[in-house]
Amino acid sequence: MGSLSAMVLERRARAVVVGLLAVAVGGGAAILFARGPATCPAIGYGNLAAIELEVPEGTDAVAACLGPGCTPRPVPTAADGTWSVPQEDPYLQSPDAAGSVTHVTVQAQARGTVVVDGVLEVERQAVNRWARCPGPFRYLPVQVG
Repeated sequence: MGSLSAMVLERRARAVVVGLLAVAVGGGAAILFARGPATCPAIGYGNLAAIELEVPEGTDAVAACLGPGCTPRPVPTAADGTWSVPQEDPYLQSPDAAGSVTHVTVQAQARGTVVVDGVLEVERQAVNRWARCPGPFRYLPVQVG
């Protein structure tokens, strides 16, 4: 009878070890794979950088404003030949829109002929693309024409 008790105790010990191991593995997997809703800080991010325009070759005049339904103003070309619309007067439709531009109205000409006249979307790219919460971003260059 002594050996039967020892066998029962040994089986119980194995069952306890297997059970503990199952709990440990299951708990570890739950921690690794659980991606419930993120708790994000209440921080708003803005970007006050100028909106870069990539215009067709031969463009010699650009007028733009930030937002739909606004009146485009002449945009000076930079020394390196690029065109950028700053987020300031007279280009910014509303001071409240600074830092969160979504559209740019563009009129571009090449040798006196209008090559572009329309409202274009300003796309963004997250600085940290793997973050679970929204965060800092950069504006992508706007393809004009």
